[in-house]
Amino acid sequence: MAIKTDGTVKCWVANSNGQLGNGTTNNSRTPVSVSGISTATQISAGQDYTCALLSGGAVKCWGGNWNGQLGGGWPAYRSTPVSVIGIP
Repeated sequence: MAIKTDGTVKCWVANSNGQLGNGTTNNSRTPVSVSGISTATQISAGQDYTCALLSGGAVKCWGGNWNGQLGGGWPAYRSTPVSVIGIP
């Protein structure tokens, strides 16, 4: 994963749980754009998920969510970024 200078995020490789954030579960050996992220300032990844801190302070996450990693209260993965509940 990488943050570009324009605030967008690119991810690549495995995607079985939507961890590339592009709306699919297709693997990619080349970087693909994460949907809807244009103001990322930091990113962090776990085993099968990624979170981005946005310039306004909001946090969005995508990928595997079997233990609530995405912070949204739902049990399934998300293949596009979703807002973490309780963080503006």
